[in-house]
Amino acid sequence: MDLHQTVQSLGKSPLDYLDSECPLALGAFLFGYKTVDAGAGPVMDEFLRRIPGPDQADGCTRGYLAYGAGTAGFRRTVEILQETVEQLQPRPVASMAAKYAFIEAVRDPIESGKTGMAFAEPTVVWLANYYRGFLAGLASVAPASAREATASLHRFETWLRRRYQQPITSWHGLIRVFEGAAEHGLRRFVELWDEFESS
Repeated sequence: MDLHQTVQSLGKSPLDYLDSECPLALGAFLFGYKTVDAGAGPVMDEFLRRIPGPDQADGCTRGYLAYGAGTAGFRRTVEILQETVEQLQPRPVASMAAKYAFIEAVRDPIESGKTGMAFAEPTVVWLANYYRGFLAGLASVAPASAREATASLHRFETWLRRRYQQPITSWHGLIRVFEGAAEHGLRRFVELWDEFESS
């Protein structure tokens, strides 16, 4: 699926992609997406221009401020994103990050305590939405790598469920509850991923 298809699907079934119908969750997703699909960059630039707000804010943060945090604000933000994608018709372009596993894209910012290098918000929920975007972007530029990464994430989630003896909770829900919602949870994500890979 390319960006156009992803945005259309996201508009119809947002909870298949995000943890909540909130412009900020969408922002994390899009940040992850454009990390691996550089073709999304011009769309994000134009999307930003179409929503009023503070200069330092991205398009989805502006959507959150201008239209609200709930479903109505989310829907309006997605509408503007859809219009932008329709107009620009971007083509997928693999970035350098598409060559690396997700953990390698986030390891250094998390371990160094410089989460601002990769995260607009240093929380486990933001990481989860970013990860979903990363996988969607990867699917547009390297489908085989995306399938492998998705399978690896599924195995990690199964491993975490066994570890915490919680059979239905998502990987990010488990880390958020058992390890912390913010920086400590992010550090534990990296540590737990490394433990999972070595097990």
